[in-house]
Amino acid sequence: MELAVTSNFSLFGGLFGGNGTITSITAHPDYFIYLDTGVKYKITSRLIVEGMLRENPAPGKGSTDVTFHLGLGCVFDR
Repeated sequence: MELAVTSNFSLFGGLFGGNGTITSITAHPDYFIYLDTGVKYKITSRLIVEGMLRENPAPGKGSTDVTFHLGLGCVFDR
């Protein structure tokens, strides 16, 4: 889900999960869940920068607790 705050700035979030990804490893559960939150800023009409924080809200073992993502994108006209 993305929410435009201004014409150049937006907030986004998402929920991502699954099960059965890792088997036969006792330190990992049979599921995973991630909560994503981030920002997107349009620097120019063609250049976009994005930052995201991915959190694993599940208790105990599993996967990475916190992950940071940073992206730079370019818009091309057809």
